[in-house]
Amino acid sequence: MTEFSFMSIGDSVMERTAGFCFWDEKENRAEFNEISNGEEGCVSYTGYCLDVTATTMTWLVTGWTEKGFLRQTKMKDTFTKTGIDRTVEHLKGEKSPKVIVEWKKLNVEKSKPDHPDQPGN
Repeated sequence: MTEFSFMSIGDSVMERTAGFCFWDEKENRAEFNEISNGEEGCVSYTGYCLDVTATTMTWLVTGWTEKGFLRQTKMKDTFTKTGIDRTVEHLKGEKSPKVIVEWKKLNVEKSKPDHPDQPGN
């Protein structure tokens, strides 16, 4: 996940986001934490992987502000050759003003593997 950066399109808000993904040994799943600063103020997100296949990851994501619960969504990421396509299902709370539809791979060059130092590349 550290090789991707996201792109919003349309009438989306400007914001700065930082976060990280990690493996939760106790829950046996991928999780992430993220902080976004933008039009909605400071929003803290936590999420975890609900389902994974060879080409997709589905996440349950919950966001809060200093005022409390903000929203919960289910996101499905589909891995492609150029990045990740994303669909978002709003579950509860306020709908998000941002629309992330695609994550682009960073440092992609034709004919070069993503991880040349790993076996199989």
